[in-house]
Amino acid sequence: MRGEYCAFGFERQFEDQVLTFQVHSEQPFQIRDNQSGTIWNESGQAIEGPFQDRRLRPASGYVTEWYEWSTQLPVTEIYSKRLKSRSKRSNSELAATAESILKQGLLLKEQWQFTEAIRQFRKALQIQPDLVLAHFNLGFVLALQNKLPDAAESFQRTLELQPEFTEAHIRLARVLEKMNDPAEARAHYERTIEIDPDFEDGHLGLGMLFAQEGKLPEAVQAIERALEIRPVDETKHLMLVKILLKQVQLDQAAKHGRQALEIEPDHLAAQLSLGRIELQRGKLTAAVDLFRKSLAINDELADVANILAWTLATSDDGALGKLVEAVQWAQRAAQLTQHQNPEILDTLAAAYAHVGRYDEAFQTAEKTILLARSANQPQSVTEIQERLDLYRQRQPYREEQ
Repeated sequence: MRGEYCAFGFERQFEDQVLTFQVHSEQPFQIRDNQSGTIWNESGQAIEGPFQDRRLRPASGYVTEWYEWSTQLPVTEIYSKRLKSRSKRSNSELAATAESILKQGLLLKEQWQFTEAIRQFRKALQIQPDLVLAHFNLGFVLALQNKLPDAAESFQRTLELQPEFTEAHIRLARVLEKMNDPAEARAHYERTIEIDPDFEDGHLGLGMLFAQEGKLPEAVQAIERALEIRPVDETKHLMLVKILLKQVQLDQAAKHGRQALEIEPDHLAAQLSLGRIELQRGKLTAAVDLFRKSLAINDELADVANILAWTLATSDDGALGKLVEAVQWAQRAAQLTQHQNPEILDTLAAAYAHVGRYDEAFQTAEKTILLARSANQPQSVTEIQERLDLYRQRQPYREEQ
């Protein structure tokens, strides 16, 4: 070894013998083998003796720091007099050791080896108790393991050391929500916004908390502010759709549904949400188009197939599509539910009547009434009976638009 920060390694096997060495000179650094007395320099070249001008074969290895080596192999013997005389490691060495252990913990965290990651984070903190990222990542992993009080304690310690660590405020707020402490959670969300008015997660977390508390106008305001910060996010638009529907603000909900689809045209949840909104708004053509797109992505959505079939079958709007499409989707929904769902069979009966297949409509309605009765649905029985009477008179059922 030469100095504190580098080392040279060579294979002891030389031709047909194994060599052993001792230090010959420190300045310049030279070693001498005990077998032939040859002197070798730090490059492994023989500079004097029987093997002069020959070379030792370099040993395989990689460059590392002493603190990392000593952490992994604490039993290593130190032969350098200068290093051996130092009985205590410096603060910089201790900090470097803690950082090295922290990196190992982060790698384990990325590999989802949480128990071992926790052990490494705690080991780093034993060496350096004020290592902020060790406290933060310890809290992060503990929260993933649902060890909420311990996670909260780690995040609180993180914030004691670094009060303006916004991500720590966010993580602590989420833990506090799970611990049924919304007031404290709100305080931490608000603190992130005080630190950084454009911190998106602070506004978003506050909006979701308001929504859970039933403070819907405040929730809308907070999530809209998050959207101003990062507009291209269909998820936030869909959050607003749900909140606005609770407020029966259909036009605003539809606007955000459309914006979600502009960002992600094949987003199934956005298509379904907007389709139902357009249905409530009486925009049948738009609703039918959205349901068709949804089923093109996934044709095993029985409830969507049922809504589409019912809309087609009970409307007298000839612009909605071919008559037979209502029957096709109603049959698909019935197949997916093993012909045991009264609501879907009611739709199938209406679809048969829609295309003039009144005998099948009548028979299907009779079976539907039996299923509804066995499911204790008296209101449904009454409504289906009224439709059955229409089919008996060879008339389709039409909903008032």
